[in-house]
Amino acid sequence: MRVLGILTVAAILAVGVAVLIGCVLAWVYPQVRARVLRLEPGRASAFLLWVSLIPWIIRFLSVLVCLLPSEFSMLNPSWDHCLEHGGHPHLCLTHGNWQPTLLGLFLFTGLVLAVTVPLIRFLLAYRQGQRSLFSMLALGEPDTDFFRLKVAQPLAFTTGILRPQVCLSEGLLTTLPEKHLAVVLAHEKAHQHRRDGLRLLLAEAFTLILPPQLRAQLRADLIQTTELACDEGAALQVGDSLVVAEALLAASRLHLGT
Repeated sequence: MRVLGILTVAAILAVGVAVLIGCVLAWVYPQVRARVLRLEPGRASAFLLWVSLIPWIIRFLSVLVCLLPSEFSMLNPSWDHCLEHGGHPHLCLTHGNWQPTLLGLFLFTGLVLAVTVPLIRFLLAYRQGQRSLFSMLALGEPDTDFFRLKVAQPLAFTTGILRPQVCLSEGLLTTLPEKHLAVVLAHEKAHQHRRDGLRLLLAEAFTLILPPQLRAQLRADLIQTTELACDEGAALQVGDSLVVAEALLAASRLHLGT
């Protein structure tokens, strides 16, 4: 502990635990995936979101548990673990060495870069996508229950993280029949109510540390179960699952130009 410094040891512990949990998930998830996808879509998407967050939650709890002696001593000085058991290495907020040596500094810097560089790349790509979206939104105007985009291409989506907004293009509004438009709007309203933009953003960011194949599979399954959950929400509102299927198929064909 005196060699590396408490910050470096805590970082090694956090990243090591996250990598270990990621490897365990990479082995376990394919075994249980079929069962997860058989769940009700709303429950399945919620479960997959928690799976995406697990490595970060456990890494935080691991460091927190290792710091428990220090946390207890802050509540009551008589519980100071270091005074009773000095001499052995452990994470201590009170007596720990916060200044790492050169080796500790290199390790700490490498771990920070390994976590932050992928996150920064992700955030930059997300920001670029948001800029393109804002350029499109600048051409639209608010309608009764949605934001009308003055675009000829048939589009329907929900955007926004904290205040999601349903967007429908004029190309879609002038092409789909009214009963199909009601279904598409109900589907997007379900996304808005569930705040799926925030859910997917969290899943994307928190799975950056996972193995690429597992991350891609979790992302695909989360998107699939999310869409199915919104289909069910639209069916409940419209009252006819067959009409929902017809409307979503029609909207998909318009979007693909078939």
